[in-house]
Amino acid sequence: MLSRRSFLYLAGGCLVVPVASGCGASPEIPAPIFHVAIDSDDFGATFSAEADFSGTTFSEPVFFSGATFSAKASFSGATFSASAVFHSATFSADADFLNATFEDANFSRATFSAETCFCKATFSATIIFCDLTFG
Repeated sequence: MLSRRSFLYLAGGCLVVPVASGCGASPEIPAPIFHVAIDSDDFGATFSAEADFSGTTFSEPVFFSGATFSAKASFSGATFSASAVFHSATFSADADFLNATFEDANFSRATFSAETCFCKATFSATIIFCDLTFG
């Protein structure tokens, strides 16, 4: 069962931040209902124009795995009530997660090439930042 006590630990060189009762706790992640991209390093959606998801509520698991955001990506004020997977996503322009709320989030192997803001974002379960690239 998840609690409100948070802690940090490193697992295989990855920063994992669970909010749980013990180190290594891993919340159950339900099966995805909505796929934005295929969960693969080789496939994914391409957003050529600005992708504005500001204020959007994602009530089911969402996958932006392998997605490419060529223009600004805004998730400002978005709520991810279930898993949000941005594994191997590429943000070529600004990425804005200001005031976003996450349950579980995975940004492993994501690339951020421009200004990136997680200012005032909140995470209530597990967040994974592993092998990120900035710049």
